[in-house]
Order: sequence, then structure tokens, then C-alpha cells
Amino acid sequence: MEANRSNVLATILPKLVGRDRQGINTYPFETVWFDIVAYYRAGTLDSALNELSEDTGIDKRDAEIKVLNAAKGITPSTPATKEQNAQAVSAYQALENLHEDSKSSTESVKTAALAKLQKIVEQIKNDKSIVDEINKDEKLKGYLGDFTNNAADGLKLAETLEKIRFAGRTGGTLSRASLDKIEKFIVESANDMGGK
Repeated sequence: MEANRSNVLATILPKLVGRDRQGINTYPFETVWFDIVAYYRAGTLDSALNELSEDTGIDKRDAEIKVLNAAKGITPSTPATKEQNAQAVSAYQALENLHEDSKSSTESVKTAALAKLQKIVEQIKNDKSIVDEINKDEKLKGYLGDFTNNAADGLKLAETLEKIRFAGRTGGTLSRASLDKIEKFIVESANDMGGK
């Protein structure tokens, strides 16, 4: 309200200075009255709400422009198909089962889980497109090293696969196609009764 009144006053004052020099005819009573009413209205709640509404509109427009500028170059991802969602759920469940089997006190269960996890890792490492994508991301690249360093540890292999899936699902550099392949490897290997 104060800013509105100050803006109106800034238009009135030069007219008053001109009136003293040039007489009443340069700033007639009707114009004075109109300016006084404008000055009064500029201090009302209605005027303040109008100003707030205008400022909010300007702020909204500025924010939208910022969002549009920030979004330049971002390609929206394609939503997953029903089949991809079903495969993701199956991969999650299979990986959870392999993770649990890797903790088993029964050696044959633990060994079978390790063989399946090693097979998944082998398939990932042998797929050039997946490896190329993983190597573009420092965090994911470290996971490839974890595969090598933990080749005989089923728990660590399962955890690393979970991290790669999570990174792929949360907007990392892993493409939908690579994530689909990894999940397919997980499901197929987990369902393979023969191990390797």
C-alpha cells in the first residue's frame, strides 16, 4: 500500500511544483481532485490486493520462464510398459530371493545363489552397450569394480545389482533398454534351476 501511494505521489508532486510557477490553469481543480482520489485509493486494501495479485502473476510468469529454461535439453523419459513393470517387479523379487539365499546357512543354497549372481554379472559384463553406459557414470563405474572385487561374495554381488537397478530407476545414465536387459538377466538367471 505504501509503495502504491508513493507511486501516485510521485506523479502528483511535479504537477504541484509546476502549479506554483505557471498558475492554477496548469493543474486545475478537477485534476487535483482526481489525483487526491487516486492517492487515497492507492492506500486501500483493495489496491494492495490488486497489486499483490499483479506481483504474484509476474512472479508466477518469471518462475515458469525459469522452469522452461531449466528444462531445455531434458528429454522426458518414456513411461514403462506393463511388461516392463512386470519384469521390474519380477527382477526385484528374484534379486531379493538371491540376496536371502546368499545369507542361507545351507551351503548348497548359498552356492546356487552365488552361481546365479555370477551368471547375471557375467551377462552384464559381456554386454558392450550396458558396460559403455555404466562407464559414463562414475558411481556406476565403481559398481563394475565391485563385481570384480566381490566375485565370490553372493551378498555383495546381490547388493551391487540392487544399487545398479536403483540408480537406473532413479534417473542415472542407464537407459531404459539397458535396465530392461539387466532385469531380464536377473529374472532368467534366478529362474534357471541349473545354476551356471
